[in-house]
Amino acid sequence: MKIISFTKKGSKLNVFLSEKLQGKGFSIGEYEGLAVTGLDEFSKKGFEEKEPMVFIGAVGIAVRAIAKYVEDKYLDPPVVVIDENGSYVIPILSGHVGGGNKLANTISGILGAHSVITTATDINDVISIDTFAVENNLSIIERDLVKEVSKYLLEGKKIGFLFGKQEIEERGFSKTDELGVCVGVAKKMPYKHTLHLVPKALCVGVGCRRSTTKEQIFDAIDTVFAENNLFKEAIYSIGTIDIKKDETGLLEYCENENLSLKFFSADELSKQEGTTSASDFVKEITGTDNVCERSAMALGGSKIIISKTIINGVTVAVAEKNWGVKFE
Repeated sequence: MKIISFTKKGSKLNVFLSEKLQGKGFSIGEYEGLAVTGLDEFSKKGFEEKEPMVFIGAVGIAVRAIAKYVEDKYLDPPVVVIDENGSYVIPILSGHVGGGNKLANTISGILGAHSVITTATDINDVISIDTFAVENNLSIIERDLVKEVSKYLLEGKKIGFLFGKQEIEERGFSKTDELGVCVGVAKKMPYKHTLHLVPKALCVGVGCRRSTTKEQIFDAIDTVFAENNLFKEAIYSIGTIDIKKDETGLLEYCENENLSLKFFSADELSKQEGTTSASDFVKEITGTDNVCERSAMALGGSKIIISKTIINGVTVAVAEKNWGVKFE
């Protein structure tokens, strides 16, 4: 987090607030004042590093400082403004997705100040779908529908909410065919207009021949997910046997897709339960009878949902973790 102030009075508040926030576990850089940090430099760095920014001073100063860097509500960092008396705390950017509103409330609690929250869902005590997604680590697929869902809820209209196979009927949700939210790993269309929120809940086990290219890995995983109507956004991690630690194609695929890759020994894999297939040939080569399914389970999967599938020499299996969501 970065905090900047412009006056002697504001600087005292800056130092006090920095100490208190650090005591709550926030990572705060050294004290920054306008004399040592240029306003544009401060703003530019905050946006580049996706770091929360707190301005102690006038709202107008903050608005002008960040204006040219504002790009996307789902990518922009939160920006909060505090008057130099410490009386009012105002989130002006990324209140929901970035957590600006939550940060403002935390700071208000420290200072005994008033949080000036202006987002419609908050002031009308209506659930914010984008905040719900962030707090539950859910990927938002159809971003354009978030605003429509909020509009319906603010107008008192009912929307559907499907969690796995369970229809939720509370907090403004009700059975309907028009508009709704679907939380899960699969592409379903329970409503005419469906907003999908996707958990990181799928463990993907992969087995491959030596020198398999990243394109072959990409094609195999893409094909399995497409044929089974699964969201790739749901991938939690990729797993395989440790003799593949130097498999360039697999390493490049995971780096390109920004996915973690975990390796397991043959002994670790052999201890996994819940697999559906076995191969004596694979056991002779690797020391375990199945690499992809056992790797998927070793990643934390609770059950295999896609059994061993072979595509151009690449074997893929998918297991689903136990997961859930919470309403606050």
